[in-house]
Amino acid sequence: MPELAGRSIAGENGPQMVDEREEARARWAAIGLLLLAQQLIPILDTFAKLLTEDFTVWQVAWARFVFHLLPLVPLILWRHGLGALFKLANPWLQLLRSIFMVAATCLFFGALKRIPLADAVALVFVAPLVITALAPFVLGEVVGLKRWLAVASGFVGILILVRPGFQTVGVGTILALICGCSFAGYALATRHLSMKSPPLVTLAMTAVVGSLVLSLLLLVESDSLWKGPTTGQWGMMLSLGVVAALAHGAMILAYERAPASLLAPFSYTEIIGASVLGFLVFNQFPDEWAWVGIGVIVASGVYNAWLGAGVRPRPAASAQDR
Repeated sequence: MPELAGRSIAGENGPQMVDEREEARARWAAIGLLLLAQQLIPILDTFAKLLTEDFTVWQVAWARFVFHLLPLVPLILWRHGLGALFKLANPWLQLLRSIFMVAATCLFFGALKRIPLADAVALVFVAPLVITALAPFVLGEVVGLKRWLAVASGFVGILILVRPGFQTVGVGTILALICGCSFAGYALATRHLSMKSPPLVTLAMTAVVGSLVLSLLLLVESDSLWKGPTTGQWGMMLSLGVVAALAHGAMILAYERAPASLLAPFSYTEIIGASVLGFLVFNQFPDEWAWVGIGVIVASGVYNAWLGAGVRPRPAASAQDR
């Protein structure tokens, strides 16, 4: 009887234990993929910063989207078929989302041209705070007092990093902050589309819109905005797009394997890679007060993500009342 009971328990709980182990492996794999993505992005940013020394922001952004799109096309054909690009759910929201991303990219590259890499990356992390502040109005999420305090703390961190009144707030700083707001719009639109379109298709549409818009701009204003790259510079532009595709691909795979609430705090590891590359490539490193500000931004973001794990939507009635 004891042996039969043991077999019965093993038989009942065995699949559950296997499922739990598989879920744990999937979550660790997701964390690893996201960490990889967050260290690839500073490499992309480093290429962009180097390129903005010789080219206009518009040409560098054009390269980022065009060479990002090229490796995406065969992936979409393989996973979803060509028709996926022409059967979009909510195409106007797809377009708005893409415009937010194109604007964020151009703004960020403009900031990179003017301020250190780590400072630019840290300032863009205003985006999660803006998302939380707008979530009750755009997504119908309930944001409690603790999350509002986290948002307020994050903005204090931004003030410490920027230090208005103690140093000149330059154009690069302003561009990075506006970039963060634009990226917040992009993220909010992505949340609306997340259950309606495959992530890879949504990502490709952003690259398509960015390629078309910037190609048209460069064609019309070619004399002032375009400069012929050397072979080495073409290679760097190609690397810019390929690294972007790899980073976003790793993100998609990560978020397919684990919930956003688990992964969100690991996004801030990007600042580590940005600081290291900023020092090694550009001999730029955040000062003591900048690190204090970065620390406050990261702490508030992680705390906000942890609180956000239990976020619930507003009841249908109140959503309709709005």
